[in-house]
Amino acid sequence: MPETQKHRSPEDIPFYDQYEVLVPDARAKKFAGLDPTSEETKVAVLEDYLSQFDKMISVIQGRDVDAPPYDTVIFLDKSARPLSWMLSELWDDFAEPTETSEGDKIVPKKPDQKYLNIDRLLWRKDQEVENEFHDISPDDIHALRSIFQFKQGNVLDGQRRILVVDEISESGDTQRIASKLIEAAFPDATVRSFAYMTPEIRLTKAGPSYEYP
Repeated sequence: MPETQKHRSPEDIPFYDQYEVLVPDARAKKFAGLDPTSEETKVAVLEDYLSQFDKMISVIQGRDVDAPPYDTVIFLDKSARPLSWMLSELWDDFAEPTETSEGDKIVPKKPDQKYLNIDRLLWRKDQEVENEFHDISPDDIHALRSIFQFKQGNVLDGQRRILVVDEISESGDTQRIASKLIEAAFPDATVRSFAYMTPEIRLTKAGPSYEYP
């Protein structure tokens, strides 16, 4: 983790107590044998969440593949919106500083944060079949562009580097169609997607069971 990172444990997070909602989540299944309502599980889940958050910041800054940083992050509503809140609060603590020509280290500017709501089932030709979508129409492109349109122009026009973030990716279809739409509406942009967590899905008699590696 970057040397500037101050929050090395969940208790150090300024809004730690606001994350009670994460504890009963399926992510707790990763920690076998722990009471899902216990303080121990709460800390374990948050530590894992922060580890994943650090990976996301690494991707935003291009450190994972030695690429230029992304100037715009589009969070897929509504599940990924809390990740945007975390980025706003913790960017200075997790972002790797850059060095100026004078040798000073400074925290880089946060990326612009936008939101997009995509229902993958509505985009599938058959709701049961993954990775087969309806064609993107001119009306679809116009509708997407209108979301980011202001009087002075469209905020996503130009050679933007856009990262599409989903909190949990099961089939990957939400990220795929979101990326396809953004690429069609903003052809000059470089678009990549990132899943905060990818569950391993086991089929049981009771239905799918999600485990987070």
